[in-house]
Amino acid sequence: NMELVNETICNKLTEKFIQGDLDSDGPIFSEDEFTNMLKELIAGEVLHSLKNKGYINSYEDDDTEELFFLTEDGKRMINEELKKNRA
Repeated sequence: NMELVNETICNKLTEKFIQGDLDSDGPIFSEDEFTNMLKELIAGEVLHSLKNKGYINSYEDDDTEELFFLTEDGKRMINEELKKNRA
């Protein structure tokens, strides 16, 4: 999902700009920052995929944070997987 990638990178660069970290001659992101950004992107893509498949849904809370929850299809899929693993 390129929209998520663009939004994440723009947000991180904006944070760096506000903090004045873009003026240095070093790398824009440290190895840890880059690793964390990749983890966020991967998690976002997995959530997006599960949402498209109907296994999860989401809503925004009062703080405009997106919260995810299992749908009935998601609960059914997990129960089926758990049964397979027990056999």
